[in-house]
Amino acid sequence: MRSRMLALLAILALVAAGCVVPQGAPVEECAPGWEPDVAEAPGTITGPAQTIPISCYRVDAERRIEIGFAMPPGPECYAVDLVDVIEDAEAVSLELRIGPIRNPLGGACPDEEFVWSVPVELNRPIEGRRVLDASRLGAEGG
Repeated sequence: MRSRMLALLAILALVAAGCVVPQGAPVEECAPGWEPDVAEAPGTITGPAQTIPISCYRVDAERRIEIGFAMPPGPECYAVDLVDVIEDAEAVSLELRIGPIRNPLGGACPDEEFVWSVPVELNRPIEGRRVLDASRLGAEGG
């Protein structure tokens, strides 16, 4: 009886894993000449992470894209916590999470939003696939 239950749970886990598909709203390519204010900043996340929208993306290499987004205004400072990536043959969905950090310089972060970017490595080439922002689930295109 126990081995049947374990087998059933294993099958259900496999079925559930196969049901994960990219979802979200389409992300536009960044405008030509687009450059972030900050490309990378160190810091240890000190509080709860939050999901934020992705502004745009650009292709860096066959299997790498760079995503652009606006960091919230200060005085609190933030860093990227993680980018969750789900891929299939037609799309790539990204969920970007940031969290507050302890500012190593001891000052306040900018009072206005500023543009950041982060590279994202993909399992397969991006060519021909849509890029979706999972923070906007239920939005058109997802």
